[in-house]
This record gives sequence, C-alpha cells and structure tokens, in this order.
Amino acid sequence: GDFCSSAQKTVNLLKTRLGEAVLTDFIGSRVMSWITYVLCVGVMFSAFAWAESLHDIGIIAELGMFNLVLMLFMSALIASPFLCMAVIVLLEDFFAGNYLGDARAIFNIVFAALFMGAVSVFIMKFVSLVVVDTMNVIFFCFAVEADNGKKQERFSDLYDTIKTVVGTSPANAGVVLGTSPATATATLQVAVPEGVAPGSTVETPGPNGPVQVTVPAGAAAATHPIGGAAAPAPVTEPAVAVVGNP
Repeated sequence: GDFCSSAQKTVNLLKTRLGEAVLTDFIGSRVMSWITYVLCVGVMFSAFAWAESLHDIGIIAELGMFNLVLMLFMSALIASPFLCMAVIVLLEDFFAGNYLGDARAIFNIVFAALFMGAVSVFIMKFVSLVVVDTMNVIFFCFAVEADNGKKQERFSDLYDTIKTVVGTSPANAGVVLGTSPATATATLQVAVPEGVAPGSTVETPGPNGPVQVTVPAGAAAATHPIGGAAAPAPVTEPAVAVVGNP
C-alpha cells in the first residue's frame, strides 16, 4: 500500500544520508544533554542557597574546601533523578522525628536542593527530547526536498542560511561542490621563439599557469598577438551537496 511504499522510500532516502542523520541526532542529543545537566545543577544550587537563607544557616561557608565534595556528590545524585528522589523519601522516613534543631534545618536544605534538581532533570530532559526530535524532523524534511530537487519559497531564508553555514541547497540538486572545469578564451601577447614554424605549439605563462598556444600562419620570430588561447578561469559555483534520487 501507500504506507509500505512511503516507508521503503524513507528507508532508501535515509540510507543515502545515514552519516548526516546520525551526526545530526548525535550532536543534538549531546548538546541538549549537556545544557540540561548544567541548568539543572544550577537550579539545585540556587535552591540550596535559597534554603540556606530561609534557615539562616551557611553550610557552604562553614564547609570550606569540603564544598567541592558536597557539590560533586549532589551533582552526581541528580544525574539519576529517580534514585535521587527515592533516597530523599527513604532518608526522610528513616530519620523522621529523630533529629531536631540545626540537624533538621541542614537536612531540609540538602533535601530541598536535591528535590528541585531532580524535578528539573525530569522537565528539562523532556524539553531536550522535543528539541532533538524537532531537529531530526527538520533534517528529514530538508533531505526529502533535496532528493526531489524542490524547495518551498516561504523557507527561502532558511535555505540561504543552510547554504551559507552547511554548504547545501535543495535548489541545486545534483551539483557537485568544486571548481567548474569551464574555460575562458583570452588573447595573449607571445614572443615567437626563433626557429618555430607556424602551426607549432609553444608553452607560455598564462593568467592561471602555463598554457599551450598554437603559432598562427604568418607569425614571425617576434612579439606577436596570438588569439584564442584557452586560459583556465576559475568560476565560483554555489556551495551545494551531491543529491539526487536513489
């Protein structure tokens, strides 16, 4: 049916762009994962400082060099949010009513910070997955357009940006990035060497390197304009990728 046919076309398309698809997903996942973790650690220690000010206790100031150990332990704990929240619940249940005063305040500060960090991880991981999936969908849509050699006018700014940054454009499907082999004809002033007969080929410096020119009939051994020498001329092509139907 249409579904199976579309699925097969999708597989064939992604096979031709497997490296780009994997790279897009991997980079997106890694970057969002790092951003998520850093933000959640920041939320956790912001909650820690807020709880300290409420209880008027300066744990960070009192610990001194041991702050690093505390920060690393708490940061590692919120990396597994389910485990973190389970530890909070179990410790609260175990120590319920068994500590008072400053000990209760210290536990409140630590548990509140860990709880905020763990909840932030849950929320931010969901948001990061949405962002990564959106990146993958955009990549797939762009790949489909490139494969069919079509584009949408409303996304012209996006195409220009991708063309500039990545070097691909669905509007130029099938074109290989590189220098065009096209040549331009130029007229050169060449000194005909002694003993060179008309019709002979001589080598002379050109605008882009040595070129072969043919001595015209009637040319004497002197400086003589020789027309029609093929001098390579660089042609700037749009930066595009090799695309086409599989």
